[in-house]
Amino acid sequence: MKMHWFFFSALAVAFCGPSTEAAIIYTADFQSPVLLDNGAGFPTGWTLQSGNGGHYNPVNAQYAGATGNGNQFGWVGVTLGGTLRTNASTVGTLAANTIYTLDYILGNRGDFGYPADAFLEIHATTFSGPTLASVNIGTNGTVDPADGTLSGTLQLSFNSASFVPQVGQDLVIVLTTSVTGQANIDDLSLSAVPIPEPSTLALAVLGLLGLGVVALRKKYRRT
Repeated sequence: MKMHWFFFSALAVAFCGPSTEAAIIYTADFQSPVLLDNGAGFPTGWTLQSGNGGHYNPVNAQYAGATGNGNQFGWVGVTLGGTLRTNASTVGTLAANTIYTLDYILGNRGDFGYPADAFLEIHATTFSGPTLASVNIGTNGTVDPADGTLSGTLQLSFNSASFVPQVGQDLVIVLTTSVTGQANIDDLSLSAVPIPEPSTLALAVLGLLGLGVVALRKKYRRT
């Protein structure tokens, strides 16, 4: 009987520990502050680090189809390039042994060229701190929305186990380009999934094996 309780306890510790489900820790739909049609401004929680950028409310000539969540976008570029980034402490801090996934939508205005190279990145500490993840969202990247259209939901992921020295530092989301053209983003959603510790997995395996042995012993006792 004591052995039964040991194996049940091992399973309880393994499966009732920290959740491994995705938790959304940050979202941005660029709806604040609200802008007039064709109006531009600076989104709440973000800073224009350099060049041109901010958020804006497009008109039909710029986006003929449906927009993302609401009708405003984040943007950088045009002629001078630009860097737009989240403010310190806005997103949260980097946790150990966690997989992070940033969902996002790209937009290509119908009245501006789209940049050959533009990058959506996640940094530690500041916009110029270590790069944790980066994707080229320009025409040289893997997704190139047609003029006046949006992409579907895309993802950028990384594992914090590769960045142990940065654990505990602020996470900073950066949209940047240094070439001609404008890049638009919308519907950002950053989620985090803790990775089970090896000891937790070991307990789960031990518990399952133990219950299997107990079941076999009961079977042979009956025969």
